[in-house]
Amino acid sequence: MCDTVRMKPVRLCVHAIDAASAITDSAMIATVDAALDVLEVSCSTPTERILALERVHGTFARRRQSQATAPFGRFIAHHLDLRQNRLLTRS
Repeated sequence: MCDTVRMKPVRLCVHAIDAASAITDSAMIATVDAALDVLEVSCSTPTERILALERVHGTFARRRQSQATAPFGRFIAHHLDLRQNRLLTRS
């Protein structure tokens, strides 16, 4: 079950995404995917996964306001949207 009180998986995911922002090659995509996979596994229902992805996006956008409209920030937003849409279509 996803820890909705403390959302430690969200914090870990955001931390991994922050670290991925420094990577300049295709390993960045793998790092982001791995972080999001771990986050999704920590949640037991699609609804929890969608909410956790929303929290990752919100936390990332707040912590990295200057990067939210930069290419990396747009990539993260798009990647999170794709995952949420996938979860919604499966539900």
